[in-house]
Amino acid sequence: MKTFTPFTKIFCIMILGFAMSLHVMSQTNVFLPSSGKVNPRTNLQAELPYHPSQVNGYDQPFYKSTQGSFPRETHHYYWDVTTIWMADFNRYCTYDNYGNLLTTLQTDANTGDTLELTTYTYDSEQRITKIIYQIWNNGNWENSDQYYYEYDAQGNETIYLYYTWQGNWIASGGFKHIYTYENNKIIEDLRQQWDQIQTTWVNMNKLIYTYDINGYLTECVYQYWDNNMGIWNSLNKDNYIVGASGIVNEMIHQTYDVVNSTWVNNYKHTNILWHQWNGEYYASDLQNKTILIWNNGIWENYERIECTWDANGSCAETHQQYFNGNWTNSERQTYTFDDHGNFILWTVEFWMINNWVIDMGGQYLLTYNGNDVIQMISQGWDHINEEWVNGSKEEYSDFFHTQGIGDNPFAQNSIHIYPNPTSGIIYLELDTPEAGSQTIEIVNTNGQVVYTDQFQTSAEEVIQIDLTSCAKGFYFVKLQLERETRVGKLILQ
Repeated sequence: MKTFTPFTKIFCIMILGFAMSLHVMSQTNVFLPSSGKVNPRTNLQAELPYHPSQVNGYDQPFYKSTQGSFPRETHHYYWDVTTIWMADFNRYCTYDNYGNLLTTLQTDANTGDTLELTTYTYDSEQRITKIIYQIWNNGNWENSDQYYYEYDAQGNETIYLYYTWQGNWIASGGFKHIYTYENNKIIEDLRQQWDQIQTTWVNMNKLIYTYDINGYLTECVYQYWDNNMGIWNSLNKDNYIVGASGIVNEMIHQTYDVVNSTWVNNYKHTNILWHQWNGEYYASDLQNKTILIWNNGIWENYERIECTWDANGSCAETHQQYFNGNWTNSERQTYTFDDHGNFILWTVEFWMINNWVIDMGGQYLLTYNGNDVIQMISQGWDHINEEWVNGSKEEYSDFFHTQGIGDNPFAQNSIHIYPNPTSGIIYLELDTPEAGSQTIEIVNTNGQVVYTDQFQTSAEEVIQIDLTSCAKGFYFVKLQLERETRVGKLILQ
């Protein structure tokens, strides 16, 4: 099953991703570390502002090959008002053996002139540490922009800095996380931003986390920095009511009343049912929940959300508002994946005159050659004319295949692996159609099997595996069923 952040965040990311695809989206099918993700051992997920190493960035495609292949050559077109495809630019990529993007060279598709070069650097854990953009000018490469990243010992990103070239590299913006850990969990996340004028880090906000005796998150307090007073002020907090295995059954959001120095109820998420619980409230797949608001000392119905899922991980999220004692449809958000697990459609619809009407959306028309995507057409929804409109097209060729990867290294299907990344101990939550004989193999990127086991299992079971003796790096977890094979990705750090 696929893992999602909250749908409101997905929606913003999808809009941003589609907007970029209409402009200069680079479909290079690479794996760049998903910045801003807190190590799952903390059961938390940090939130950093968007920057290029995140999903749907300029150099990160949304689609995936099911054979671990990456296109070295991309031809990008835009849709002209005269209703024809116009050649825009070409992109040529190189990769390392893990499939990490090393360089992208962009040329003018019409003149053949060299335009831009992007170079990527990674650390020993395959995490992005630097991205440098250069432009070709009068026969020479000139520096333009640079992105720089640092990580702490737990693998969490701590620094993201953006530089511009002004004869030398000048830090122009960025964000910093100062994490405090206790019992291998984050108890404080102090966030700072780069002040270009003072050339120093300045406080911005921080999150304070509280856990119960079982190590499950029960409270998250958000504070902001008052620069004039030089103090931290509480703004709001989330209270989590947890059940078995730390599954959140209810969340109460409160705001801080400065005048009375007390916390005041604001809204509550209740009647929560998870499609798949992934250990984190804002990273699990929702089935349904009801939102109540606090009004004059009582909780009142406000909104309820219901999600329907299919086997590919596609989801339709329906919102209903409570009005005059009845629930009424208001909004529906749809996210669709194809049989290869690639994202192909998102829509936002509103309920009007007893019908769902698309207000906005984006779709990606993918053409396959076997398991490789060889063409992608991006379209946007024209809500006035009620039709899909072409935006851009990309054609992919000269595929590079990573070493030692046979089955799909990107597919997650129904293998839920946690914690991931891990320091050694992992749990596999198996959701299989039926009980029977199953084989698990864990393979490194050189194709060597580091773990194998065969067993009889029920349809739903959790398996513990100890990999503490294995080297740090990327691994692929293969579950062989009687009728199919499923593959997931694992990072050992």
